[in-house]
Amino acid sequence: MTLLRATGRALARMVGPEGLLLAALLALGAFTPVALRAASLVELVAAATAVAGVVIGWRFGRGRVVFGLAALAATAAIPLAGPGTAGSLLAILVPVDLALIGLLPDRGVTTRAGVAWLGTLVVQAAAVLLLLGIGTAPGGDPLARVHLPSLATTVDSAAVAWMVALAALGVRTLAGGGAPARGLLWGATAALAAFLGHPAGPVYLLTVGALVVVIAALEDAHSLAYRDALTGLPSRRALDELLDRTARRYTVAMIDVDHFKRFNDRHGHDVGDQVLRMVATRLREVGGGARAFRYGGEEFTLVFRGRSLEEARPFLEEARARVEASTFVVRSPDRPKKKPRKRALFLYRGPRRELSVTVSVGGAERMDRSSSPTAIIQAADAALYRAKKKGRNRVVA
Repeated sequence: MTLLRATGRALARMVGPEGLLLAALLALGAFTPVALRAASLVELVAAATAVAGVVIGWRFGRGRVVFGLAALAATAAIPLAGPGTAGSLLAILVPVDLALIGLLPDRGVTTRAGVAWLGTLVVQAAAVLLLLGIGTAPGGDPLARVHLPSLATTVDSAAVAWMVALAALGVRTLAGGGAPARGLLWGATAALAAFLGHPAGPVYLLTVGALVVVIAALEDAHSLAYRDALTGLPSRRALDELLDRTARRYTVAMIDVDHFKRFNDRHGHDVGDQVLRMVATRLREVGGGARAFRYGGEEFTLVFRGRSLEEARPFLEEARARVEASTFVVRSPDRPKKKPRKRALFLYRGPRRELSVTVSVGGAERMDRSSSPTAIIQAADAALYRAKKKGRNRVVA
């Protein structure tokens, strides 16, 4: 069951809203291609989407958005380049660029790495334009002797590049690339559909691809504002908005890692981060409809919408027990980061250390609409303080 759940989460992470939107718009384009190709509104939307994406990418320092949109726009030039060396080169460069943009670290737009990427794309465009000029000059395309495939057979030669690019972007998305990698994955899929001659036409498809990339950029910006980077849990801002929207009864539990400062000072911040991630994982597993949040520091919050404090109490005890039962191994100082090939090399000076932590929990219930979210959190905090005074590792309501 755990494997199925993990697989489902991985697939949902890969598909996301961008994949669903792409599928819907591809289907729409397939059923009404003539009307879509005839509508000049599509070109206007394409330009507006591209401009909006560039502005968003530049404003938030997201080079993947800016350079990904530039690579997608180059797809439209493949049929314009026509048969010969220029079209063949462009058909292979576009998927390679998209894959590299998705795989390499995002260093922003105005940094050295960003300027280098911009220069690379400009050089590629200049090379294609040069080949086009040579091909139309008297004597034809002298580079045709290299026997690069013509546009008619580019599908065979460039298919490998497109498939490798999509596979690389898919792996990057599953490995934690987040919304930016997922946006490039489905944007590249739209570009491939345009390259293969989808009936909706290249302008419509590249508009869809640009829209997918922009939506992913907005989703990434939202995640930065509302999700804690260390634990992956929603942040305090998300908690505040949830409580403000909730008009019915709910229970709030404040959870604090016992003696965390002492633990952090003794074992180091890296181990402390490991503790926080472990606690977040255990809280995420709590049933009863609980939603977990990182409140700040070593403090977390569970919210039970529609449940009284008594109804939520068994799940709070479950959360406390899950954390107490969890142990993890601290690396020995001389242990190599990568496992050596020969087992004889596994010699460590220090003993294997298994550590565990406990948490204290304080809960409070919203009884009526006159109680503000701030008052409920303060009441839960007071209960948490009582739990600590009583000896920690307990639930107090």
